[in-house]
Amino acid sequence: MSDISGNDNNSSENVLNLRSTMEGIDNSLNILPENETNNEDSDTIYTGQNLDEAELLSEPSTPFERHELQIETESKFSEKSLTVESLASNGILEEHKYLYQDLKEITPIPMVYYRIKQALLANNVETALDLREMYMETQQTKNNQEEQQRGGFPKEFEIFKYEFLATRRNNTHVLDESKQCKRFLDLKYNDLVNIINRIQTSVIFTSTISGFMQATKTQFNFGEVAISIVSITIATYISLVLSISKYYGLDDLKERIQLLREKYSLLLNEIDYNMDKLGPWTYRKQWIKSDAETKMLDWKNDYHDISQRYNEIIATKKELTSEYEDIMDTKSRNYYDIENKKLSIKNKERVYKWTYKEDELEKKIAMDKKKMNADVELNQLEMKKDSIVLQTEENDNWTYSDWTEV
Repeated sequence: MSDISGNDNNSSENVLNLRSTMEGIDNSLNILPENETNNEDSDTIYTGQNLDEAELLSEPSTPFERHELQIETESKFSEKSLTVESLASNGILEEHKYLYQDLKEITPIPMVYYRIKQALLANNVETALDLREMYMETQQTKNNQEEQQRGGFPKEFEIFKYEFLATRRNNTHVLDESKQCKRFLDLKYNDLVNIINRIQTSVIFTSTISGFMQATKTQFNFGEVAISIVSITIATYISLVLSISKYYGLDDLKERIQLLREKYSLLLNEIDYNMDKLGPWTYRKQWIKSDAETKMLDWKNDYHDISQRYNEIIATKKELTSEYEDIMDTKSRNYYDIENKKLSIKNKERVYKWTYKEDELEKKIAMDKKKMNADVELNQLEMKKDSIVLQTEENDNWTYSDWTEV
């Protein structure tokens, strides 16, 4: 009886033939060379491959290509983790880890990191050394070019520069705005004080006149009617001006402005402190001959302190602005803005007038010195300035005549 394939139904014979075939395959596998059992892809990636230094050092031209190549390289190493572990048992990666270990700390990891490990896994130590040396030379050349483009400043200076400029700009803006607000408050406070002083002075003056007339009415023969009229007039005037002053709340407004001026003074003091902290950092050439990492650490400490204080300044300014807007309406701000400009022009004219006189005096002194020097040279005189010095005028006992003595 035949089966579906057309063969005769002899199950035992078929089983024997299949078993012999499987045994032959097993025997053929057992006699294969040991090195042929390795994965072919593993040989092409890690062993037996000639590494071209120029090709291994070449970096992708675009960030996208760099990202794709890095992902591809990382995936190959992860797929061959077993092979890496087996080769690492020989100690080659551990022995030469100094060639690639520090490169892994760079962000993003450079491609040469993977290529050095690939060369080591292929037992090409000389190639790995050449790769690292060429990479370091390339990076050094690149760093030198970038430093020249920065004018000799370290790369940390770029981070510092923008943080410094932004911090100084923010503090300067708040400083200018706060100074202007306080300036307007000062002008309004002075006007208000002048009004109150006039009222109080007139009350004192008229009260004194009334008392004087009451006391000397006998001596000067003032009539009772005249004295009564003057007294009633003065009393009415005093009552009127004091009522008007109380109605407009001049005294209360004066106190409010004075308190707000004091608060703005404290705010300006805080901002000035920040500007003083930023002041030493304006000399940028100190970065050229100093240790960049130490300088950056010092700047970070000052920057954190300044930023924290700036946040407190902004919170204080928010509260002061609300009070300022309540006291100084739009009409008052416009009026005192004009008054401030008028006062500024007058002050500049006065300053220029005295500056001109000062320049004329300096010119006269220079001409007199020139004539004196001509006389000294003509007569061959030896003059020594400050040859007679009082003991109390010696300010520095650490004196020296030349840097060579230091």
